[in-house]
Order: sequence, then structure tokens, then C-alpha cells
Amino acid sequence: MQLSREEMLNAYRAMATIRRFEERVQEEFSKGAIPGFVHLYAGEEASAVGVCSHLRDEDYIASTHRGFHHASFEVPSIDAIAVGADRMRAKGREAGWGLGRHTIGSNFFHYNPDPWGSWIEWFSDIDQIDDCWVANDWDVPAHLWGTPPPETFLANQEPAS
Repeated sequence: MQLSREEMLNAYRAMATIRRFEERVQEEFSKGAIPGFVHLYAGEEASAVGVCSHLRDEDYIASTHRGFHHASFEVPSIDAIAVGADRMRAKGREAGWGLGRHTIGSNFFHYNPDPWGSWIEWFSDIDQIDDCWVANDWDVPAHLWGTPPPETFLANQEPAS
């Protein structure tokens, strides 16, 4: 397929925008402004731009990598976790898992299932790590106290492609 000059410029602009975003994410993460982990897309820009440039309004994208389990949101207190969980239940969402306290991180948590088969975690009071911390395979339970996780939490519920 031959692209016109305008299509090539649009593709380049889109790839450059994605790259600038990725570089900014890396910069902010390195400064500690983004907590947790980031998985950067730098070097993969052409894949997204090439695929997405051919999408029609009726098309959709489904990942074949079913690894996304949950998104985590830090809230100010254990009370905010409980209030958020109550609001989700009041809106008809499943009860989820929590309230509990994780073993690693020692943070309070509550998880609600999201509409896409993943989970939303609300957490507070997490221990911070420093440069001396070493990642490890921990042989400890996922939580110190609270109810056990439901079976639906342990299985990936995202739709297969």
C-alpha cells in the first residue's frame, strides 16, 4: 500500500506524539512523580499508528495479552476506601474483595470488579520502599486480614480475543 505525503506526515506526527508522551512518562516516573510501575511503549509507535490508521468506526481492538488484572488508586484513608466501596455497591456494582490489609506493602485495600473483566483497587497507607529494596518471590499470603479473595478475583476474566 502506497501512502500519500499527507498520510505519511500524519503517521509521523502521531508516532512523534506517542514518543513524546512516553518520554515524559519515563521522566516523571524517574522523578518519583508516578508511583508504582510503568511499561513503556517507546519503540513500538509504528505498530499502533499503522494498525489504528486503518480502523473504521465499526472496528474495535481487543488485546490477545490478557494480563491486565487491576488498576490501583491511592485514596487518603481507610475511611475513603470504605466510603468508595459503599458507593460502588449502592450503584449496583458487585461487592468485590475487601476490606483487608495486604501483606507486602501493608496497605489497606478494597477491590471492585470493573465492567471489562478486570478490577479496580482502592488503597491507602502503603509502605514506601527505598533504593535498597530488592524484588523477590514472596511466599506469603496476599493479605494479612480480611476475607479470602473470591474465585473470580483469582481468575483472569477479561474476554479472550
